[in-house]
Amino acid sequence: RTRASSSSRSAGVATYPTDAREATTLVECADAALYCAKASGYSSICNYDPETAQAPQTGGDLAAVENVLALPDGVVPVFQPLVSLATGQVSGYEALARFPHPPARRPDEWFAVAQRVGLGPELEARALRAATESSGRPPGTFLSFNLSASALMSDEAIAALPADLSDIVIEITENERVADDDL
Repeated sequence: RTRASSSSRSAGVATYPTDAREATTLVECADAALYCAKASGYSSICNYDPETAQAPQTGGDLAAVENVLALPDGVVPVFQPLVSLATGQVSGYEALARFPHPPARRPDEWFAVAQRVGLGPELEARALRAATESSGRPPGTFLSFNLSASALMSDEAIAALPADLSDIVIEITENERVADDDL
């Protein structure tokens, strides 16, 4: 696993079958090595070492997503204004999800992990609820947010959608192929 910024690159390395034999555990080991590399400073590479790295917890990623879902402020919306080029005025807001509690991951990483452990629609529905239940959006503006196709077809996301969709814009993410066009 790697994480890059404009000024540095860090890498965490875990190998099969030495460090783990199951894919999920192997990724958790690589994540632990990545945190070691980031803590070591600029442009570091760390190999997974079970003696020095925190061992992956049973159900590590699953437990982390479940924890986010259980926390009242596990998913926090932030709003990016969208400006009309014709008028120069704010015409709407894109809702973006933020995850303020550890482990530190980018939003796309959280959603990918949730999808991988079978909780993708639940996490997306939680982000959707947080965005739509937030007050203070000026009248006459729309709210835009991203949903994966699988979340949009799930009971959780459908239940999280507001009854009035007249000022809602849903962008279907391109991360997965739509398997059932009719649905």
